[in-house]
Amino acid sequence: MSTHVEHVEHLVEEAAAAWADYERDRSADRFAAVSLLLARVLDSPLLDAMPIARRAEILEDAAGCFYAHFDTSGDVSALRRCVEIRRRLLAGLPRDWPGRPPQLRLTGQVLLRLWAATGEESDRVEALRLLREGDAPGFT
Repeated sequence: MSTHVEHVEHLVEEAAAAWADYERDRSADRFAAVSLLLARVLDSPLLDAMPIARRAEILEDAAGCFYAHFDTSGDVSALRRCVEIRRRLLAGLPRDWPGRPPQLRLTGQVLLRLWAATGEESDRVEALRLLREGDAPGFT
Protein backbone atom coordinates (compact mmCIF):
# COMPACT_ATOMS: atom_id res chain seq x y z
CA MET A 1 0.00 0.00 0.00
CA SER A 2 1.39 3.41 -0.91
CA THR A 3 2.07 6.06 1.70
CA HIS A 4 -0.70 8.23 0.20
CA VAL A 5 -3.28 5.49 0.54
CA GLU A 6 -2.14 4.66 4.07
CA HIS A 7 -2.40 8.31 5.13
CA VAL A 8 -5.93 8.71 3.77
CA GLU A 9 -7.01 5.36 5.21
CA HIS A 10 -5.72 6.47 8.62
CA LEU A 11 -7.85 9.64 8.39
CA VAL A 12 -10.86 7.56 7.32
CA GLU A 13 -10.37 5.25 10.31
CA GLU A 14 -10.30 8.23 12.68
CA ALA A 15 -13.50 9.60 11.14
CA ALA A 16 -15.16 6.17 11.35
CA ALA A 17 -14.29 5.89 15.05
CA ALA A 18 -15.76 9.36 15.68
CA TRP A 19 -18.90 8.34 13.76
CA ALA A 20 -19.25 5.24 15.95
CA ASP A 21 -19.05 7.50 19.03
CA TYR A 22 -21.68 9.78 17.51
CA GLU A 23 -24.00 6.85 16.84
CA ARG A 24 -23.83 5.95 20.54
CA ASP A 25 -24.49 9.54 21.63
CA ARG A 26 -25.97 11.80 18.97
CA SER A 27 -24.87 15.05 20.53
CA ALA A 28 -23.91 18.17 18.62
CA ASP A 29 -20.40 18.01 20.06
CA ARG A 30 -19.86 14.48 18.80
CA PHE A 31 -21.11 15.41 15.33
CA ALA A 32 -18.82 18.44 15.32
CA ALA A 33 -15.91 16.03 15.91
CA VAL A 34 -17.12 13.82 13.04
CA SER A 35 -17.47 16.83 10.78
CA LEU A 36 -13.97 18.04 11.59
CA LEU A 37 -12.43 14.63 10.90
CA LEU A 38 -14.39 14.21 7.67
CA ALA A 39 -13.14 17.64 6.58
CA ARG A 40 -9.57 16.40 7.09
CA VAL A 41 -10.33 13.42 4.83
CA LEU A 42 -12.08 15.49 2.18
CA ASP A 43 -9.50 18.28 2.21
CA SER A 44 -6.55 15.93 1.93
CA PRO A 45 -4.88 16.37 -1.45
CA LEU A 46 -3.94 12.70 -1.13
CA LEU A 47 -7.58 11.65 -1.52
CA ASP A 48 -7.27 12.22 -5.26
CA ALA A 49 -4.34 9.76 -5.34
CA MET A 50 -6.63 6.98 -4.14
CA PRO A 51 -7.90 4.40 -6.64
CA ILE A 52 -11.17 5.69 -8.07
CA ALA A 53 -13.35 2.96 -6.58
CA ARG A 54 -12.01 3.56 -3.06
CA ARG A 55 -12.20 7.33 -3.44
CA ALA A 56 -15.85 7.01 -4.54
CA GLU A 57 -16.56 4.77 -1.53
CA ILE A 58 -14.99 7.28 0.86
CA LEU A 59 -16.95 10.17 -0.64
CA GLU A 60 -20.19 8.19 -0.55
CA ASP A 61 -19.63 7.26 3.10
CA ALA A 62 -18.84 10.87 4.03
CA ALA A 63 -21.97 12.11 2.24
CA GLY A 64 -23.96 9.42 4.05
CA CYS A 65 -22.75 10.66 7.42
CA PHE A 66 -23.96 14.18 6.72
CA TYR A 67 -27.25 12.88 5.34
CA ALA A 68 -27.84 10.69 8.39
CA HIS A 69 -27.13 13.65 10.66
CA PHE A 70 -29.64 15.76 8.75
CA ASP A 71 -32.17 12.95 8.94
CA THR A 72 -31.98 12.81 12.73
CA SER A 73 -31.36 16.49 13.48
CA GLY A 74 -32.99 18.46 10.67
CA ASP A 75 -29.72 20.38 10.27
CA VAL A 76 -30.01 21.71 6.71
CA SER A 77 -26.33 22.68 6.66
CA ALA A 78 -25.50 18.97 7.00
CA LEU A 79 -27.76 18.21 4.04
CA ARG A 80 -26.05 20.94 2.01
CA ARG A 81 -22.66 19.41 2.87
CA CYS A 82 -23.98 16.00 1.77
CA VAL A 83 -25.01 17.48 -1.59
CA GLU A 84 -21.62 19.15 -1.97
CA ILE A 85 -19.82 15.85 -1.38
CA ARG A 86 -22.17 13.96 -3.72
CA ARG A 87 -21.47 16.54 -6.45
CA ARG A 88 -17.75 15.99 -5.94
CA LEU A 89 -18.31 12.25 -6.18
CA LEU A 90 -20.17 12.60 -9.48
CA ALA A 91 -17.55 14.98 -10.87
CA GLY A 92 -14.84 12.39 -10.24
CA LEU A 93 -16.63 9.46 -11.88
CA PRO A 94 -16.02 8.73 -15.55
CA ARG A 95 -19.19 8.98 -17.63
CA ASP A 96 -19.01 5.26 -18.40
CA TRP A 97 -18.44 4.19 -14.77
CA PRO A 98 -20.83 1.27 -14.07
CA GLY A 99 -21.91 2.74 -10.71
CA ARG A 100 -22.59 6.21 -12.10
CA PRO A 101 -26.35 5.84 -12.85
CA PRO A 102 -27.30 4.88 -9.27
CA GLN A 103 -25.07 7.71 -7.99
CA LEU A 104 -26.87 10.15 -10.30
CA ARG A 105 -30.23 8.97 -9.03
CA LEU A 106 -29.21 9.07 -5.38
CA THR A 107 -27.80 12.57 -5.75
CA GLY A 108 -31.03 13.61 -7.45
CA GLN A 109 -33.04 12.20 -4.55
CA VAL A 110 -30.87 14.02 -2.01
CA LEU A 111 -31.31 17.25 -3.95
CA LEU A 112 -35.08 16.77 -3.89
CA ARG A 113 -34.84 16.42 -0.12
CA LEU A 114 -32.83 19.66 0.00
CA TRP A 115 -35.42 21.36 -2.19
CA ALA A 116 -38.16 20.16 0.17
CA ALA A 117 -36.25 21.60 3.11
CA THR A 118 -35.35 24.95 1.55
CA GLY A 119 -37.64 25.53 -1.43
CA GLU A 120 -34.66 26.50 -3.60
CA GLU A 121 -35.88 25.96 -7.16
CA SER A 122 -32.37 25.40 -8.56
CA ASP A 123 -32.07 22.29 -6.38
CA ARG A 124 -35.30 20.88 -7.84
CA VAL A 125 -34.16 21.59 -11.39
CA GLU A 126 -30.78 19.93 -10.82
CA ALA A 127 -32.44 16.99 -9.06
CA LEU A 128 -34.76 16.31 -11.98
CA ARG A 129 -31.87 16.55 -14.45
CA LEU A 130 -29.82 14.05 -12.45
CA LEU A 131 -32.75 11.67 -12.04
CA ARG A 132 -33.40 11.76 -15.81
CA GLU A 133 -29.71 11.26 -16.60
CA GLY A 134 -29.52 8.35 -14.16
CA ASP A 135 -32.48 6.69 -15.85
CA ALA A 136 -31.29 7.35 -19.43
CA PRO A 137 -31.20 4.36 -21.80
CA GLY A 138 -27.84 2.66 -21.80
CA PHE A 139 -27.31 3.51 -18.12
CA THR A 140 -29.80 1.17 -16.50
